[in-house]
Amino acid sequence: MKKALNILVWLSVTCTIFTLMLTLLTTYYFNYHFNNFCFKFFNGYSTLQWCIFFTMILLGIRLFSYKDNMKSSTYSYVCFFMAACAMVFLVIGVS
Repeated sequence: MKKALNILVWLSVTCTIFTLMLTLLTTYYFNYHFNNFCFKFFNGYSTLQWCIFFTMILLGIRLFSYKDNMKSSTYSYVCFFMAACAMVFLVIGVS
């Protein structure tokens, strides 16, 4: 179970990194050679915020499952707090 969760976390982190790069490229108009076919989802920050939300939730669950010491649970709560902040930005419509 922990190995599957670990793989899922790393896939989520990879997806978030690619989403971050594509969002920055489309925000600063580095994709002017393309006709925005696949980049239209990355014009705003909502895709990036969703990826950060799911990544932080998965990291929080992973760190919460390692409950060996106090630091692990503190890091878990920090990840859940960051996920909650990402959700607040999604709800208020930051784009």
